[in-house]
Amino acid sequence: MTKRGRPPTNGLRKLEVFFREMEVLYVYNQFRKAGEKHSGAVFETVQSLKHRYAISETTVKRILAEWQGVDHEMAFIVSEPTSNQIFLLGGRKCRATLTLGIGPRPTYPRVNARQRVTSDSLTDRKSS
Repeated sequence: MTKRGRPPTNGLRKLEVFFREMEVLYVYNQFRKAGEKHSGAVFETVQSLKHRYAISETTVKRILAEWQGVDHEMAFIVSEPTSNQIFLLGGRKCRATLTLGIGPRPTYPRVNARQRVTSDSLTDRKSS
């Protein structure tokens, strides 16, 4: 008798699933760099990718938690290539659309963070 339920993957995933996750990371980080809050960046990521994939906000959050979690010091960094790199794969030419690297997890300052009062700003207020 076979086991019921979903078969185990033992940590393996299809290549197209990995590419989709890396594209989600790239699009999310682009929205964050543009100044969007976390919830807005998640929403915009879903809106920009839903024409290509069946994706939800929960899926985006799961991908972010797995690849750029808060408890991770290092994370996958997905960016645009610095030049038009051409690779030969099996005699075929192709261009790199995204590059993948490992680096410190991106941190984005809080949009609504209170500005800290410094001694310089206090002297500026007194002289005004």
